[in-house]
Order: sequence, then C-alpha cells, then structure tokens
Amino acid sequence: MAKYAKEPELGLVKLADLQRPALELASRFIDESRRRDENYPDLDLVVSSKAEGKPLVADLRACQQNAATLPFSYTSQTLPGELYSLISSPNAQYNMGVFAPINRVWVAQGKRLFFWAYGTGNAETVQNFDEMPANIVSVDLVPPRKDVFIETVNWLLLISTAEHMYFYALSTTDNDLQVFDTGLSVPLGTGAPLVKADPSTGRIFFAGANTGTSLWEAYYSNTESWLRNKTGKVCHSGQGLPMLSSVFGTPAPKPGAEKTIDMQIDESRSLIYTLSSKSTVRIYSFRGASGGVSYEQKYTIAQVQHHLNVSAQLNSDKPPGQPVEPIKDLQLVSISVIPRQQSSFARLVAVTATGHRVYFRCDNFARDPTRTFQAVYYKRGPDLPVKPQPAPPAANGQASTPAVASAPPLTPAPAPTPVTIPVDAPSRVIDGTTLVVGANETLYLHTIDATRVFHHVDIESRPVFAELAAKLKIDGPLYHVSMTSPSAAQRTRDHRGFDNPCAQQYTERPQQLVILTTKAIYTIRQRSFYERMEESVLPAYGPVEVCCAALATATRPSSFVTKQQREQAVAVFFRFGGLPVFQKNFEAARNPLIADPKAAIGREARERPSEPSGPQQLSILLSALVDGLAVYTERLLLPLWAKKIVGVGVDQSISISVSREILETAHSDLTGLTSLLQNNRAFSDGMGSRPAYAQQLYVGDVSVLSQAEHTSLNALSQLVKSCQQGIAFLLLILSESSNTPKGLATLLGYFSATNLEKFKVMTFRDFFGEAKNSDVTRELVSCLVNFVINRGDSVESVAQTLQERCESYCSANDVLVYRALEYLHAAKNIPPTTKGADSDARMRNLYQSVALFKRAAATVQLDTLKDVVSEYIQFGFYSGAVEVILAVAAGVDPSNAALSYVREGKPANDVREAVYRQKHEFYQLVFDVLSKADAASEQVTQRIIVENKDEVFHFAFYDWLLASNQADRIAGLTSPFVLPWLQSSASRNLEVAELLWKYHQKNGDLLAAADVLLELARGELPVAMSQRVEFLSRAMGYCSCTFPPGMRQQVAKLSTMVQSYLQIAMIQSDILIEVEKDSHLGPAVKEQAITALNQKLLSITELFNDYADPLGYYAICLAIFDVADFRDPVEVRRAWQNLLDRTRMNDEIEQNMHYSHVGTLVTNLGRRYLHSEFVFPVDELVPMLEQYAFEHTPGSPRGWAALAFVNAGVSCAVVYGFLMALLKQGNYPFNYEDAARVLANDIDYLIEEWTARDQWEVSRVVTEDDRALIRKHLV
Repeated sequence: MAKYAKEPELGLVKLADLQRPALELASRFIDESRRRDENYPDLDLVVSSKAEGKPLVADLRACQQNAATLPFSYTSQTLPGELYSLISSPNAQYNMGVFAPINRVWVAQGKRLFFWAYGTGNAETVQNFDEMPANIVSVDLVPPRKDVFIETVNWLLLISTAEHMYFYALSTTDNDLQVFDTGLSVPLGTGAPLVKADPSTGRIFFAGANTGTSLWEAYYSNTESWLRNKTGKVCHSGQGLPMLSSVFGTPAPKPGAEKTIDMQIDESRSLIYTLSSKSTVRIYSFRGASGGVSYEQKYTIAQVQHHLNVSAQLNSDKPPGQPVEPIKDLQLVSISVIPRQQSSFARLVAVTATGHRVYFRCDNFARDPTRTFQAVYYKRGPDLPVKPQPAPPAANGQASTPAVASAPPLTPAPAPTPVTIPVDAPSRVIDGTTLVVGANETLYLHTIDATRVFHHVDIESRPVFAELAAKLKIDGPLYHVSMTSPSAAQRTRDHRGFDNPCAQQYTERPQQLVILTTKAIYTIRQRSFYERMEESVLPAYGPVEVCCAALATATRPSSFVTKQQREQAVAVFFRFGGLPVFQKNFEAARNPLIADPKAAIGREARERPSEPSGPQQLSILLSALVDGLAVYTERLLLPLWAKKIVGVGVDQSISISVSREILETAHSDLTGLTSLLQNNRAFSDGMGSRPAYAQQLYVGDVSVLSQAEHTSLNALSQLVKSCQQGIAFLLLILSESSNTPKGLATLLGYFSATNLEKFKVMTFRDFFGEAKNSDVTRELVSCLVNFVINRGDSVESVAQTLQERCESYCSANDVLVYRALEYLHAAKNIPPTTKGADSDARMRNLYQSVALFKRAAATVQLDTLKDVVSEYIQFGFYSGAVEVILAVAAGVDPSNAALSYVREGKPANDVREAVYRQKHEFYQLVFDVLSKADAASEQVTQRIIVENKDEVFHFAFYDWLLASNQADRIAGLTSPFVLPWLQSSASRNLEVAELLWKYHQKNGDLLAAADVLLELARGELPVAMSQRVEFLSRAMGYCSCTFPPGMRQQVAKLSTMVQSYLQIAMIQSDILIEVEKDSHLGPAVKEQAITALNQKLLSITELFNDYADPLGYYAICLAIFDVADFRDPVEVRRAWQNLLDRTRMNDEIEQNMHYSHVGTLVTNLGRRYLHSEFVFPVDELVPMLEQYAFEHTPGSPRGWAALAFVNAGVSCAVVYGFLMALLKQGNYPFNYEDAARVLANDIDYLIEEWTARDQWEVSRVVTEDDRALIRKHLV
C-alpha cells in the first residue's frame, strides 16, 4: 500500500526554487503533476473501499433538457428495413452482433451474412455475403497473426458452420469493406463456437457448444510442412474425450450438461478465463505466440459464495457476533478481465443474474499467484425491476372480496419474496470500470467516477468507491455490448502507475459503448468531467481538478461550447483558484466553501511564525490556478512529454515518434490555452499587478506570495508557449520533408553527427523545457533552412514562415544567418573555373556572406560555422573563414569572461569554463584553416590574426604554433601578446622557456634573459643537470656584461644568486657523475638517484645528507663544506680521514701506487680549498698524511706526503714548521723510532727540495739544532 502514500502537495515550492530558469521551473511543475497522475490507485484498492452510497441514477431520455450534467450521452439508430425484416419475421432463425472496430452490424441467417455500416450517411446500405456451404452458426472478428497476410489485411473474419470454421481476410476503409477468401478452414464438429483471440499474438481460442467446458485452439499459417498442416485445431483441456473428439467427432451433449458460456483473454498476463453454465470459472495460461497452454485451476460457484460471505463478515460494520446477511443463490452470466494496467491484484469481474458484480483477485506475492484466485468483493449494481406477483388467494380458497365490518378478520397468507427480473445475457463490465446491464428493455449503466476517486486519494491517501449511474429505455432486449475505444490493456502508455482516466480525458477518446438490440443500435459515450461541470457538485472534486476542467472547457473550440459557457468556465477557474499561502495553514485558500477566504488567509499570514531556516527556505503553497494550469498542461502533453521525439526503425529509418494527428491536436489545444492566458492576464493575481487580498496581509507577505505566484504562472505561461511553438516547428519540419523519398531522414542529413545523436535520444520534455538543448534546436532550424536552400527555394519564404508560426525559432539575427547562407549558396552555384565577371560575382557573394555572418555572430552555432568554413576552404577563401570564426568567437563572449577565467588561474568548477571551452572550439577551426592555407593566403590571414585583440585567441594561437613545431614563427610576430604568452607559459614548457630567454636576448634585455635562465636552472622542468649548469653559466656571463649605472645593484643581487646556484649545481653535477659510475649501488637505487638528481636542483643540505655523506663521496663533502662555509673541525677532519681510508681501500688502485694517488688527491683538493683554513686545515692534514704515509705506504718514496702540500701551494716553510713540530713533540706514532726515522727522512727531503728553490730562506729558517735532530733520527 506504500504505492498510494500521499505525495508531497502539488504546487508546494520554496523561494529558492523560484530562482530557477522559467522553463526549468515550469518543467518541474509538469513533472510533479505527472508523478501525481501516475499515482492513480489500483482498481483493487478502489473496489475494496467503502462506497459513498447509492449513486443518483440519471435517466438519459427524461433528462435531455439538462443534458450538460449527465454522465453519459447517446445516439441511436434504427436498424435498416432489410435487416429488421430478417429478424422480425415469425420463427426467424438468425444470429447477430456488432463489430465495433470496423463500425459494422452483422446478421447471419441460414447461409447468408449481412453487414450494415452504422453511423454513416448511407444508413440503409446493407452488404451481403452468401457464399457459405452450410448454415452459419457464429461470426467473429479477430486480428490476424503477424507475417501471414499482406499489410492491407486488417482483420480476419471467422465464419463458422456446425462443421467448419472458415477464414476470410478483411480489408476495411471508412466506408468500404472487402472480403477475401483465404482458402483456409478448420474442421470443427463442436457446434457453434465461442471464439476469442489474443490481440497481441493473434492466437484463436474457442469453446464448442457440444464439447462441454473444453478449451480449443485453432491455428493457421501461410506455410505447410510434413508435420503440420496450414490449419488445424488442438484441445487444451487434457486427455480423454475432448482429445478424441478432435479425431472422431463430438457426440451429442447430454441434456443439462455443463458448457462454456463466456470466455475472456487477459493479454496483459497471458491468461484465459472461461465461465461455464454452472457458474464455474476455469483458468488457463499460455506462452507467447506459439507456446503451450496450461490448465491452472477451476473455481466453483460454491467457493465464490463462501469466500464472499467470509469477506463480508470480516469487513462488516456491524457489531462483533452479529451475523451478516449471507450471499446465496448466485448465478454468473458474464466475466470481464481487469488488465494489469488497471490493477496488480484484481484479475476478473463477473456479473450476476441480478446485475451485481463479483470481483476476483490474486495474491501477487505468492509463488503461484493464480493458485490464490478467489472472490473477495461484492458490489451491488442497479436496482432492477421486480417481476409482477399475482394477488394472494383468500384464506378459504375463494377469490378475495372486500371485507365488511361485521366479518371476522382473516389471517392473510405470507407475501411472496419479490423476484428480480434476470438480466440479459450480454450484460457485462466493460474495461474493468463500467457495468452495462440490460433488463426489461432498459439499459443500466454504472461507472466509476475517476475524478472523485482521484481527488480523495489526493487528500486522504485512500480512495472511495464513487460511481456515476444512468439508465436508458431501449427498443428491444439487450443483444450485444461492445466498446469502440481501445481497452486499458491496448492503450499506448508511456508513464508508470495505473491507467488514470482523469489524466487521459483530454488526449484519449472517451469510453464509447455500442449497444445492439433487435431493433436499434445505440452509441453511448461517457462524458468527461470537464464536459459535465455543475457548480453544485464542484467542491466534491477539489479545486485543482475544477480549475483543470475549467481550462479545458474555456479552451475548447467554438463548435463545442458557446461564448457564455466559455465565460462561465473562466469565471469558475478564477473563483475556485484560491490564493497562494504559506504552508503552515492552507485549508482556507484551497476550500472554496469558506465564507471569507481572504480574511482567513490574512489571519494565517499575520499569525505565521518566523521561519528559522531563512527566507529562501519559506514553503509556499501556490494557488489552484497554478496547479490547475500545470495539471492541464501536463495532461495535454501526456502523449508527448516523456517520449522521444524521433524513433529509429530496424532499418535505421528516422521518423517522428508520434502521429501528425497527435501533434496537431496538441498544437491546437496549446494555442487555445496560450490565447486564454494572454486574454485573461489581468484577472490573475500572479499575472496581474497587485493581489486582490493585499489589504489583508503585511507588505512583506504580499510581496513574497505575489512574487511566488507571479513567477510560477509566468513560468508555466512561457512553457505553454514554448510547447505550442515547438510543436508548430515540428509540424513545419514534417510538412517540408513529406515530399522527399526518405522523409525526415533527408532533412536530418544536414545535422552534425554529435547533435544528431543528441536529437535521437531527446524527449519532448528536453525539446520544450531545457535551455541546455538550445544548440540542438538551433541546428535543427539550420537543417531546415539548408534543406530549403538546397531545394532551390528562397530563404525569405522559410524565414517568414518560421516567424509566423514559431517566432521563437527565428530571430532577426537568424534571418541574417539565413541570408548569409543564401549568398554562400549563390557563390557555390558559380563554377570555380569561371573567370572575369562571374569570378567577381562569386567573390562579392563571399564577401557579402562574411559581412552578414559577422553581424549575426552571436547566434551562429558551431556546427553551422563548421559547414560554412568548409565551404570557404573549398573556395580558397581562407581569410574570410578566419574572419568569420574570430567574429563568432567574440560574439559568444561579449563580456570577455574567458580572459578573466584565464587570468585567475582557471579555477575549478567555474561557470566561465564553459565559455572558455566553447571559444577554444572556434579557435580550433581557425587552426584547421591555417593548416590548409597556401603561402599566398597565409600573409592575409596572419595580418587578420595579428590585428585581432582577443588575448585568449592569441594565447591559443601560440600554443598551436608550438604544438605544430612552428615555434620559430612566434618570435617573429609583432604582437603585444607574444611576451605575456611566453611569460605565462615558460614555467610549464621548456621549449617556451628557452624561447623566452632568447626573445629577451634578441631584444637586448640581458638581465631579463639571465633571470629566465636562473629560473630554468632551478625550476622543475625536465632539464638535464648538465644543461642546468650551462644555463647558470650563461646567466653568469650575462651578469658580467656592462649595464647602466642605475642597474648595478639589481645586477649584483642577481649575480650573487646565480653564483650560489652555480656552485650548488656543480656539486650536484659531481654527485651525479659519481653515482653514475658507482658500482656499489644496485640498478634500482642508482636509477632512482639519477632521476632525482636530474629532476631539479637540490639544497646543499639535501645533497650532503642524502647523497654525498651516505654514499661516501667525501671529496664532494669537502666541496659542500666550502660552499656552505662549514666550520666544524671535527666533521672536517672526519671527512678527510674517511677520504684517505676510502682511497686506501679502492681495489682499482695498485697497492704500491696508493701513495701517488693520495698525494695527487691532496694536492688537487689543496689547490681548490687552500683559501679556506676550515676545509683545508694544513695543521691537521700534515700530521694526518705523515701518519698515513708511515702506516699504509711502506716502501714509498721519501717526502711524497710533504711534497703533496708544497705542490698544492702551501709554502715549504709552513710544511717544514709542522713537520719539525711533529718530530720534536714525539706524539704517536712518532714516539717510535721507526716512525721518527720516516718523518726525519721526509723533512730531509723537504729541505733538499726547498734548498733547490730558495737556499737563502732555508738558511734563515732551518737552524743547526734542527739539522742535528734530523741527523740523530736518520742515523
């Protein structure tokens, strides 16, 4: 039951919702109305509800003077004399019926069959058919199976005799009926068959008069095989006699034997129901067009009565324990299917002999729902007349006489129970909702009042069983009942939920019944609610339905309503429309029975508490004017709204998905509605200037409510106009494309592939109510114009037609575009090989088209522009193509939003991004043109480009040159946008960055070039380490150039920075070299380190902590100490010591050559860092190296350690001083004689080398005592 839970109140909006675009807001109202209409209740829920009471029965004959309020209208037609004479003669043997789908009455007598087309102008014309070989016992009309007959065969006519069923093909038109003998027949032997066919598959089932309750199927085909004939029959009632009868014939039935009297097919559930003469219902299921048929179960009249009595006891309003009058002596005369489209649970409804209804249902949640089939609801029908009873006899057996005063009183006999006249056999329920009962030459009609049922669902979340009733005196007994309008199972539906007659009353044909008697035929039409509005009963239907119906009446054509009726309908619309109110209390506004609704609303508004969520969250219940308009619009658009505009066939053919008739009807209704809204604009508070109840409310409340009402009504008015003009446009497309061989596909051939795919999936809702689809709509208009131009017609004619029928689809700018296309088409018609005057005329046409396109630039669409550009390229008119494209690109962004979007860094989720992307699509067209332009045209196009003032385009143009390997052209352009582009792109692209410093160098700005080179070197662009060093070196060179005096400080600052980064870069480069040749690193680690070192310049700390020190590159550590001005002697000593140790353990150096390698290393490092006493501490290094020479290089030449310092640039006197101090102090290991001897030898060698260089200095520094000490250790 959750399906029927109350929906949110229709027309309830928040102020924030009113900020939506008008068409979007109105589409939301339509969607809400559609959801509400889809909430029509399950018929099972309706019939299970309590009835409102006996409906008032209207006499259709007696009430003709007040026919406007009757629930039904009827017309009658007497049978033609030829037919009446056949059936009125004494002892006439005949059979008759109605084929409502083809408007024919048929009468069979003997071997002859007669057809009469009722309802036509030629009322006496009777068509006869007398070719049957035996007497006709039944005639039936069934749909043909697919792919068996040709397309002109609309129906199959089954004419049955006692022994055979013959198949005849029918081709029908409005007034013509053609019968063709197919040569197919099926042997029966079952007596007169009761035939039913499944409309969706064409399968034919029948029950024979002589075969009891058996179910048969007749099959036919246009092919024959070894195992199966073209025609045949099969019994689906199991084994035994029914099966044998198909072979040996059917024996005569026993008197009073049970037989089938009615059969119905539920095509929505693939079920077959039969009703026997003993009121037993049997159920069969079938599968598809050729699947098997299964017998499910039977349900006897005893079970029906038992279950009805149980249900009546459970649902009784009487006190517990008090019995309910039992239902007994039921006899069922007919059954009717309730399709899935009307109910999920209710399956079948039967009519009793007394004119009442029995509803059967199944439990859909059971594993096998059919097994739960049972009778649950008993609904009484009309009060039928009672058979006249004879006067009771006197007590003494004599005729009764008037009693005299002196006679004793007599005991009267008990009065006999009144007996209801039994109903005519054809009585039945039509379409699950309308009961048709015939009795005593009177027709009784009961139908569910769908509008009242729906209104109660809306306000109480549970329907009521409300009915409309009428009776009609007919000529003769009821003989046949049929329905001309499609049944609920056959109606085309594009919405969810159950069939809602309220929603369908404006677009579907009303239910129309055909009643046949032996004297006349009656056509009875159920009147829609809007056709029978009577003010006394309107409040029972709710203000929304009343307003909707009033609009329907007021917009009907003049041939249906008078001027007075239209004015009354308009008055009802505004009187019942109510007023918009705040959500807190809206009963006063929605209830037209309140004496003074204005005062009630004013009181409600004054008492309204402040909303805690802010004014934008205020909930307002709009008036019934808005809801009624939304509901009526939605129902007019019911066949269109959710449906795709075009359908694609299996052969990929394209056509409008609905018929032209539906479009024309909708257009006519919407045109009337548009006119009504425009003419009565001043009478509505929402569409007028000031609410009528303004005196009752605070100014703020008046403003809020009036704004909400006005905005909503205005939005709906715009949507109505949009729908009306949209349908007019589609009708115009249909008209223009109707004469082409491929129809609509020819016109849509001008569509771009992208928009064509969008159009194929676009619904009418998208087409009418979504502004985002305007590009598709505009291209559709362009397709129409191109189609007309290529056909040779004038653009002016199609533009005028568009402006007359659907002005919103053709603006003044659109006309300019169409004229430009016409000039382009005229230029195309001049052969390109012509010269002279014709060539000049072609160029004039091209220049005229360019001028017109530039004037209408704001409305030219991308796909149209692509086609135009393609034409220009074919002409070699590249400059014109570029000029038009740039004009259109500027037209889509008049406020230059794309430029501000770029300058602000292209923020995410920015509304300007769409404009930016759109302009880039246009720019791409320019680049396509430039890539195809020849050298002669390139100069003209380049001039147009350079003169263009669109910065966004210039940036895109330079990006395109860069991507197409034409970057060298950029520096040669004399445009003020080159430098800004280079500056903005340099940080993202190495090639652009190199262009930038070269651009500065070319223009003499060396300092700016050095700055760019510095940024290149220290940035994160993919630059190799060697190239970074090169960039820094070049920058250092630029800083060394001569600059004006005013720039010296700036140059010095930049020079210092470049120098610092150059030192770091050289260290990082040295580390990279060491890593590349380091064999101790694994491949993965080495690759990772090389990548990181090449990626960007690292800080000096990162280089030391992550690479130099952990990897043992101690010489580089010393360089880092020098650059960083590091002065920790312990750390420096450790680095030198580790450097000596690592050198000693180097396996690649020969053992006896270690001393040479170490000496050279110290010499080189000394020369590099001699300026720093902290990095090259001689006082620490001399003892360290002497100790190393003693301990690790035995046998090495004397003096190599001292000579390493001298070669590094340390003076001999300094080295001598440190060596003598070691010898004199005798510290470890020189406190041992061997070590002292080695040290003395080195000193002696140093004195020799020193003497050779400067003997005077030796004599001055080296004393005799020093010499004596040296000799002492040497001895």
